[in-house]
Amino acid sequence: MNPKKYMVIDTSRLGTPKMFITKQVAHLEIADGMWHITFETSPISYTYRYERIKFFTKVERIDIETRGFYLKNKRIEDIRELYRFGDTRYYYHAVFSNGAELDYDEKDVYVSRTTLDECGGDTWKYLNQLAAETGLEMEGIGNILKMQYDIVDRMRDNVPLAQFIGDKTKLATYNAPRQILYPFGCNASQKRGVENALTHQVSIIQGPPGTGKTQTILNIVANLLVQGKSVLIVSNNNSAVENVAEKLSDKKIGLGFLVAQLGKKENKEAFVENQPAEPDISDWELPEWRRTAEEINEKLQIVSKGFEKQTILSKLKIEAEALKIESRYNELQKRPIVSDFDWLHLKPSRQLLTLKRQYETQIEQSKKLGTVFYIEWLFRFGFKM
Repeated sequence: MNPKKYMVIDTSRLGTPKMFITKQVAHLEIADGMWHITFETSPISYTYRYERIKFFTKVERIDIETRGFYLKNKRIEDIRELYRFGDTRYYYHAVFSNGAELDYDEKDVYVSRTTLDECGGDTWKYLNQLAAETGLEMEGIGNILKMQYDIVDRMRDNVPLAQFIGDKTKLATYNAPRQILYPFGCNASQKRGVENALTHQVSIIQGPPGTGKTQTILNIVANLLVQGKSVLIVSNNNSAVENVAEKLSDKKIGLGFLVAQLGKKENKEAFVENQPAEPDISDWELPEWRRTAEEINEKLQIVSKGFEKQTILSKLKIEAEALKIESRYNELQKRPIVSDFDWLHLKPSRQLLTLKRQYETQIEQSKKLGTVFYIEWLFRFGFKM
């Protein structure tokens, strides 16, 4: 495979140069949760667990002329081309002036900053500069994105936004509340999300639809209300806010009177005009709250251990199933193959792949195989060809 377009890594060899196997791979695809790989040296397709192989197709070509490339803190100057693969962890493919090509793990590499960092690493200034150059221009209004950025008070460095896009080490963390409640239920990841939200100044919870984000929000809201705090829920999607309000207003929950659904003018007017009667909450008091809290903590500890064991068990089941499949395919590969094409096993795989590609090209173009084609491969492979 072209190492300038793709990167294939064998994770069983992490930390060694042999982890990079891109050039050895002729073709790979994923089916039934397994990687099926054909190597340049053999026409046989081998099967690997999904976790074992990392395949990157997203590549960024780095302008090495404006950057410095350091390998284990030593400057390397004879690099002609540099490609970067990955997202959270990066891998590099370097092409040297003498034509040599090598791959590197990010832990061994440092690439100096580019002209994009002329703002001195100030993310906010960079975002403003980017908005000014690429933001949508509206006739008679101007650059909409730049106008929104200009509204923000950039002199205030004591707000979460400043630390989040700047020095994240300044984001505050807090001790967990003595009692965390989950009145809307939870699973392992939702429980962890609630705990993080209650102990960090900024917390991001993400997931596809149906994974329980609204449920997690409701649990966070419930804990903040118990602490006597107010909660502001905002979204660029009205249905997301309405969903939370509806859940709290449900008859079984009975917290609708605590919700002020505002936002647009119509919502504000409706809230003022339709104030509900003050509910009777005299029976909300728990006479033995301390004992109830102790019981809740005991149950939560049991649930937490159950979540941990459940997670470990799920991972082990997946790994065991993958190993069974890999073992079955390995056994199949050991069996001798007897057919009318045994003579092909002694032929160079590179020639076989070349023949296959040429044949497929002829068929796709609806061309007949000419005499020259037959004679060429007759001399290469013998009369059985």
